Amino acid sequence: MKWLLVLLAVPLMLALGAILLNRVPLWESPGPLARLRVYLGENVAATRPDHPFPELRPYRINAAPDAVRACLLKQMRRLGWQAVTVSSDGLELSAEVKTPLLGFVDDVSIRLQPAAEITWVHARSRSRVGKADFGANLGHLLRLLTACRAITSTA
Repeated sequence: MKWLLVLLAVPLMLALGAILLNRVPLWESPGPLARLRVYLGENVAATRPDHPFPELRPYRINAAPDAVRACLLKQMRRLGWQAVTVSSDGLELSAEVKTPLLGFVDDVSIRLQPAAEITWVHARSRSRVGKADFGANLGHLLRLLTACRAITSTA
């Protein structure tokens, strides 16, 4: 019986450790149960206007696309992301990110949408392997986008 408890506890502790390592807002709206269902059942995080997670709605940044792109590129490099590319029109960026715990590779893509004097940032991160990401993809986007919001942003 004791070995059964250990067998159940180890994966649970690893999953909890991975979620904590990814520094996701577990206690924010819509709450930990809804978030855990996503972190343990999906392998993609993407912004969309009606997303139930407030941090996964498109980002409005009060800056021109050139300034936003420069910030994103700087942060991607600072975070150690690999294979960083920019489209010929400068409105799409992509990168590969290694997860810290197991070293899986995730693909991140960013699309900039200029509008008047602002830039909307749409982002997506997807795991190449597995059906659950333990919040890794959300963590990638939060680390990148939070750093760039500081250049003059409002959500």
